[in-house]
Amino acid sequence: LYQRVAENHYHENGPWNLMLKAFQDSNSQLEEQDPSFRLLDLASGHGEPCTLFARTYPNAHLISTDFSNDMVELAKERTQHLSNVSVEQADMQDLRFESNSLDVITCSYGFMFPPDKDKAIAEAYRVLKPGGVLIATTWNQLPLMALVGDIMTKVLKLDQRPPPPPLNPMSLSEPHLFEFMLEQGGFEVMTSTTSSYPFVLASDHDFSFKMVTMLIKDKLNELNEWDTARDAYNSLINHYAFVDADGNTVIDDNVFKLTVAKKPIMM
Repeated sequence: LYQRVAENHYHENGPWNLMLKAFQDSNSQLEEQDPSFRLLDLASGHGEPCTLFARTYPNAHLISTDFSNDMVELAKERTQHLSNVSVEQADMQDLRFESNSLDVITCSYGFMFPPDKDKAIAEAYRVLKPGGVLIATTWNQLPLMALVGDIMTKVLKLDQRPPPPPLNPMSLSEPHLFEFMLEQGGFEVMTSTTSSYPFVLASDHDFSFKMVTMLIKDKLNELNEWDTARDAYNSLINHYAFVDADGNTVIDDNVFKLTVAKKPIMM
């Protein structure tokens, strides 16, 4: 299920290809000056966009990290053929890297989740070299979360959507919030742009349902409310999705922000 969701991020307008392009635009001379530059990828999940960067820059050294040990093991499996990638478990709020030691940090959909987001930003700032670049994506609009909220409203028999989960993908969706936090942390924000792409779920109705409810799986197990959730999904999905020419259920208009920030060179 996770792999199928993640495949959508490879879309030409999705985060990983645009993060690579943003790096190339902002660091056009970096590989020529230092082909062995060091890149740290935070919240890599199964190893992206670290793997994409590693294939593009074979002389660089890339470090794929995630808080989840399960994801670390998955990333190790996916990157074992790449000699320029190492994989480690890491907490964004307490990085085990020397100060001023990294040229680039990438983070796709990760800064929304640490309990202390300011500390995570401070750690990214600390480990970057002066002049180093941070490239990160955060969600602006995610219809999937609205659908999940509507399903839980029916499951819990509420009059309105329940509060978002503690691990909330939308926690940095307020306009200019992430840029403000970066600037408060000492970064110079270079660019902030938005893009959107579709989530292609599946042609199998049951598989699509499992993809949508993946984030609330534990709660539905706890409540033993899978039948209610399935009925809610069946009644709501057409409000959020369409069926494409291949018979796949597709949720469109997933909007993310790509932010590029630099650690100033101190004079």
